[in-house]
Amino acid sequence: MSKIPPENILTMNHMNFFSFPGRVVTAFIFMLMAVGSAFAQTVDYNKIILPEGARDIEYQEKLVQLAWANLPSNAIIRHNIAMAEEDLTMARWAILDNFTVQGNLNEFTLEEATSGSDVENARAAFFPRYNFNATLSLGMLVNLPAQRRKSRQQLLVEKERLNEAKIAIRAETLRRYQEYITAQEIYKLETEALEDVRSAYTLAEQQFRNGELTLEEFNGALRSYNEQRIKKLNSENTFMITKINLEEMIGVRLEEVR
Repeated sequence: MSKIPPENILTMNHMNFFSFPGRVVTAFIFMLMAVGSAFAQTVDYNKIILPEGARDIEYQEKLVQLAWANLPSNAIIRHNIAMAEEDLTMARWAILDNFTVQGNLNEFTLEEATSGSDVENARAAFFPRYNFNATLSLGMLVNLPAQRRKSRQQLLVEKERLNEAKIAIRAETLRRYQEYITAQEIYKLETEALEDVRSAYTLAEQQFRNGELTLEEFNGALRSYNEQRIKKLNSENTFMITKINLEEMIGVRLEEVR
C-alpha cells in the first residue's frame, strides 16, 4: 500500500475543512458561540437607576431617580443590607465568644527548711509557678463556618432584593409616567372637543331663538354639548388620578421636578 506524503494529507484536511460539510460544522460552532454569548449577558443593576450626579438625562429618568431616593421601602431594604453586613461581621468573630484563656500565678512563702529535701518538696507542691489554660469547643468548628456561610447568603439575599426593587421601581415609575402623559393628551383633546361643541351649541341656541332650528334639533345640540362635558370631566378626573399616582412614586409634586 502506498503512503500519502504528509504535505498531501495537510492539503486534503484543509480542503475537507472548507468543503460543504466543513462549512456546516463551522457555522454550527459559531451559532453555539453566539447563543452562549447571549445567555452569558448579565444585567448591570447599577445602570437601572442612574446615579444622582448624572447630567443631561431625560425627564422620566429624573422621575425614576426620585422614586428610588424617596420611597420608604427602598430605605428598609438598605437598612436590611446594613444589618446583614453586621451579622456577617459578628459571625466572622464569633469564635472569640467560645475561646477562653485562663491563667494564674502561684506565689508562696516557705519557712526555713531544715534540709534541702524539704525545700524541694515544698516547691513541687506549687509547681508550676505560671499556669495557663485555653478552652475551645469542638462543636463550634462546624457551627461557626456554617453560621458565616448562612450570614453571607443572607447578605446576598438582601442585595438581590435591592436589585429586584430597582427593576420593579423603574418599571412602575415609567408605567405611571406613560399613563400620566397619555391621560394628559386625552384631556387636552377632550377639552378642545368641548370648545368645538360649545361653539356649535351656542350657534344652535341663537338659531333656535331666531326660529331657524326646530326644538328637536336644538335638543340634539344640547345633548351633544352635555355629553362632551361629561367626557371632558371624566378625562380630567383620569388625568388628575394619574398625576397623583405618579407623585406617589416620586414623593414630590411634578411641578417641583427640574
